Amino acid sequence: MTSNDQRPWVGEGKFYTSPSNFDPSIREAFAGAKRPAAPQLYDSTVRKILLTPGLRPSIAGMVRVAAAVEAVGIKHFTTNIHWWNEDEPEALEWAVAETILRRNFDFSTTITLDTAWSDNWRKGVEDLAELGMVRPVFLIQPMREDRGTRSPEKVYDRVRMLMSELKSMGLEPGLMLTDAGRASWEDLVGLSRAGIDSGATLLNVTDSGSSLSPHGMRVLLTNLRRELNTDIEFLVHTHDDFGLGTPVAIETVGCGDSIELSFNGISDRAGFPSFEEVIVALESMYGVPTGLNVDKIQWACKVTADESIAPHPWKAYSGDHAFMLDLPYAAAPALQRGRQSFPPVWNCVDPQWLGYSSQMHLLRQFLMGPVLKSRLAALNLPTDDESVAKLRDMLAQQLAAKNEYPVWVPEETLDELCQLVLGTS
Repeated sequence: MTSNDQRPWVGEGKFYTSPSNFDPSIREAFAGAKRPAAPQLYDSTVRKILLTPGLRPSIAGMVRVAAAVEAVGIKHFTTNIHWWNEDEPEALEWAVAETILRRNFDFSTTITLDTAWSDNWRKGVEDLAELGMVRPVFLIQPMREDRGTRSPEKVYDRVRMLMSELKSMGLEPGLMLTDAGRASWEDLVGLSRAGIDSGATLLNVTDSGSSLSPHGMRVLLTNLRRELNTDIEFLVHTHDDFGLGTPVAIETVGCGDSIELSFNGISDRAGFPSFEEVIVALESMYGVPTGLNVDKIQWACKVTADESIAPHPWKAYSGDHAFMLDLPYAAAPALQRGRQSFPPVWNCVDPQWLGYSSQMHLLRQFLMGPVLKSRLAALNLPTDDESVAKLRDMLAQQLAAKNEYPVWVPEETLDELCQLVLGTS
């Protein structure tokens, strides 16, 4: 099986997805986005680790994550700094940003600041600019139907002042508009215009509550760009409260706009659009080259897990179950054909493409059927009925002794037991 321009749903040694994904109507929708040829994917992994409840991140650990981001080839990095008491920045957030800026990583760093209404807003910006920050982003909250009223002109004047001052400092100003999906349309447009007219180079459209469906996101971005009549970069920020973080991210890229992502979907609340899921979906289901080092995904996901919290076992790509051959009619053919054969037996995506390998831990489902016999054959051990039964009894005892997750015999242990029970010296 080979891949070619006529069959883009097959990438030899990488993926084998459905031809329906490449229907002309879908491809035309993506091709219609005239903005950047390659999707602008912003990494927010460090930012989101810092905001995940219950974690105690270290500065060194966040630098490790940044190094993994750099190795994947990501060119845009974003983090937050909060001034919780208005006078001093949050110490860990500041220290992490300062350390990463001093390391001169091969990505641009965008930092979101919540000091738009502080009299001391300039101090933090100047200090960060000296360290190499090019793009500060100021957070502003638009009005909402159910959230009071105010005179918008005061806020618009503040936005104009901030963007103009940042531009005069030689920086690239950015404006974050929070809860954009539920904002007053009039205020959302008014704030955006105030920022753009006074020099903003980035409009961070933040769906703070994940109120937008994938289709709703397309409508909002399309209508907002048409209303503003601008080519300014839109950077979308959403969460995974409805389990739609990755689809919203894909839809955002389909609009030609930028998206914030994190490895393993690490974040506060219900999580974030997963970097690994978006990369793989764009490459394999939409034919959109990301230009990233996909074979580094496994490493980046592992570093993120080491420095934060392990993803759910069933999390796509980064979870323990993602590339597990977990049923007899997956495991047996893989043993017979060779586990590295293409197309993959059980997945659309070849795990080697992402730096992973398929897992074949011994599960209760494998005690019967062809798997044990195939495993013994692969190890050049006896496969007669008596030998298989002897191994089965040993493995059944191993499984019965386990009383908490994971209830399986690890693959390397399985091979040792095979040799122990049936091997010859």
